[in-house]
Amino acid sequence: MADTRPPPFFIAEHLGLDFLNTIAVPVDNKVEWLTSGEDLLAWLKQARLVPDDVLDSLRKRAGRGELDAIAAQARALRDGFKPFVYKHMGRPLKANALRQLEPLNQLLARDDEFGQIVVRDREHDHKQEKEAISGLAWRAQRRWHYAMLNSSLDDHRIDS
Repeated sequence: MADTRPPPFFIAEHLGLDFLNTIAVPVDNKVEWLTSGEDLLAWLKQARLVPDDVLDSLRKRAGRGELDAIAAQARALRDGFKPFVYKHMGRPLKANALRQLEPLNQLLARDDEFGQIVVRDREHDHKQEKEAISGLAWRAQRRWHYAMLNSSLDDHRIDS
């Protein structure tokens, strides 16, 4: 069956907000872009968050249903975080918001990120970087651990 959904929306100019928009009602029908593990991988690719070779490796290494379970956890994270965003949108966050964000910070702390000097990708760089003199750039890189992606996100609900 052909996918009748429109392409995901990347309109918020911030990938965190675009992640919240992975469910939307653009006209009268609800559109969910994370219905399955394959949908999640497709969204990550379109968002340019995970390199193609890593996505291919995840597809090959994932057991039956594992990627679907991860997509369900991603939906739960998104759905748990939306009330917090709606409650605070348009206003500066106060100090008590940090306590409410602690589950998200715990999830983010599990990341394995580092920086490297790389050849500048002028085609995909932001406008200000395209005008840079150097052919090199500093890029955040990640060590992708399949076990990290498969760990439970169930305890990472954001209280509004």
